Amino acid sequence: MVQGASCVTKTYTITVNREAASNDANLKLLSASYVHTTGSSATTDVLIPSSEAGKTIDLGSIPYAATSISFSATANQEKAKKMTIAVNGGAASDISTSGSPISGTATCALKVGDNTCVIEVTAEDNSHKQTYTIKAHRRSNDATLKSISVGTNPSIGNLTPTFNPSVKSYDYYYSEKTPSYVITATVNDTDKTQSITMSHPSGSSSETGNTISKTYTPSYNISADVVNITVTSEDGNTETY
Repeated sequence: MVQGASCVTKTYTITVNREAASNDANLKLLSASYVHTTGSSATTDVLIPSSEAGKTIDLGSIPYAATSISFSATANQEKAKKMTIAVNGGAASDISTSGSPISGTATCALKVGDNTCVIEVTAEDNSHKQTYTIKAHRRSNDATLKSISVGTNPSIGNLTPTFNPSVKSYDYYYSEKTPSYVITATVNDTDKTQSITMSHPSGSSSETGNTISKTYTPSYNISADVVNITVTSEDGNTETY
């Protein structure tokens, strides 16, 4: 130090602010696909484009052959915490994720009928959450009957053999005094709207619903009194009795 020289001291203050944790729990990308096999060919149908799809997505009607939906999701914010998926009201399970922002894939098993899959994203602040609800209806392929009955006046006889959904051919014997007979058939899958057609040499009738009942006049000719009942399932599968 030089004698007689003065010293000047300056103080610099640096303030470090920690950025508040993000509350963004949105998805940036959400896509879904299902794979089903028809004969020997495999088909992949992309149901949601890879773009923000909104909070509720209804995929509509899906073929019976599609047993699951695969999802791919990417968070909008780089520091989002995690994603979970819950299927048809079941407990949520973590989706395995990686990267920044996090992304991952999950599979939703489908039951016949209505399905709901819920993807939940947790934001960086660990309190804000966003749910994406995906709905899908898997069509039924059940075209079997639950019952067939034949009514006559006077009432005689029974179906032979006793009705069984897996048995497709039956006999019913009526007397020469029978003026008419009524055949009633009810589908097995009564929760789904189906097409039922009852064909007789005198004509055919179709109903959309669960039950069909038709009255016929006996021809007293075995070959002329053959009645065919054809059920078409929700997914287009057919069975004929």
